[in-house]
Amino acid sequence: MLLTGSQLLNDPRFNKGTAFTKEERIALGLEGLLPPNISQQDAQVARNFAALDACHTDLERYTYMQDLATRNRTLFFRVLNDRLVDLMPIVYTPTVGLAVSLPLLYHLKSILCIIRVIMS
Repeated sequence: MLLTGSQLLNDPRFNKGTAFTKEERIALGLEGLLPPNISQQDAQVARNFAALDACHTDLERYTYMQDLATRNRTLFFRVLNDRLVDLMPIVYTPTVGLAVSLPLLYHLKSILCIIRVIMS
């Protein structure tokens, strides 16, 4: 099954964000669904590195990476691969242990909501 349009953009396995070429955008019905600029994956990676560097805690970096994984898995794995030594403790232990011990994390499409459970 060939995904097109918003279905393609909502599938993190195939979504390339602004890295879709003009030809791909036309063929896949993406015109008007993406910003007009086309970015190579290297530029997307650089933007994500900058965003990660702006995070103040490992938990912020964890939620950022989880959000990226829900939007664009190809980019998630590229960012992870390029900074594997720094990010492995973020997407695996010990940060995952911290994340599951505090709030419950629910993924709602590309939005990560953190809901604190208060026990009385």
